Amino acid sequence: MVEARREWLLQGAGGNGNEQNDHLFEDMIGDSLAQAIHDLKKRRNNELVKQMLRAAYRGSMHKIEKLLQQTSTNVTDELGRSALHIAASEGKLEIVEYLLKMGADVTMKDSQSNTPLNDAVRHKHDDVARMLREFDPSLKLTLPGCQAACEICQAAFTGDISELQRSLANGTDVNAADYDFR
Repeated sequence: MVEARREWLLQGAGGNGNEQNDHLFEDMIGDSLAQAIHDLKKRRNNELVKQMLRAAYRGSMHKIEKLLQQTSTNVTDELGRSALHIAASEGKLEIVEYLLKMGADVTMKDSQSNTPLNDAVRHKHDDVARMLREFDPSLKLTLPGCQAACEICQAAFTGDISELQRSLANGTDVNAADYDFR
């Protein structure tokens, strides 16, 4: 392909390989090479992100430690989910603790505006939620829109005291209003 581009360039210039055409050829190859390197790095990074999230899902401490030698604690997938989101969602307390010690951002929101605390609470991992709040006492459940209010209204309506306590313990405003301002 490189040789074909060089030949095309030389043909377009009347067949004589002058210095200007050689520089143009080098620029074209340089740009193509830079793009190829960029694409390879992006693919490699995507693979590292997948491996990191998979290790968090499985609770594989050894794999997380190994991957953190190559990437950051705060890398995210295309949905903005970090290893901390996944570990919190799956109730992997040891992984959550380790990621926090390694500098994971406890306030990071994914594409749906969910934080690791939101994930822990939604999946009823109270020990993980407690650890996240102890790590950052200002942390509160921050569900998008009126979702928090709808959830506490639903819990109150159905008499689900444990869900109501869980939401309120994690910072949901007891006076939050749902879509009808109830």
